[in-house]
Amino acid sequence: MDNYTQLGLRGFPRQLARAAKKAAAQREMTLTQFIAEAVQSALLRESPAMARPPTVPQDLADDVAWYNEHRSDLLADPRLRRGTNLAIVGAKMVDHDADLDALMKRLRARFGERSVFVPKLAPPAGTPARFRSPRKVS
Repeated sequence: MDNYTQLGLRGFPRQLARAAKKAAAQREMTLTQFIAEAVQSALLRESPAMARPPTVPQDLADDVAWYNEHRSDLLADPRLRRGTNLAIVGAKMVDHDADLDALMKRLRARFGERSVFVPKLAPPAGTPARFRSPRKVS
């Protein structure tokens, strides 16, 4: 883990953070992967010497893979609603909450500075949405 660091950004525009989270989710990436890729791309435009591909710690990559494999089971779980934030550690869901701030506080208390994969529960990108047809009331 010596090749990684925690990066806190104060005053980061909320709208930009939301757009980055949405784009990462659409690409089925972690926010860390997405931001690392975006920063690398920006640096590459300035200096081709920065052409190293971003890497993700293996334990975090395993958690992302577990989520993708078990997403349909999680979506079918009656305790979980779409849009719920899940905490995945060691290839298992360890916590969940609709309130991301509350979930992050619990995770920080439980796991400290460890990386935790926290996706919003949602069907895979490109899954067609189903809407019931409105019925005419007589």
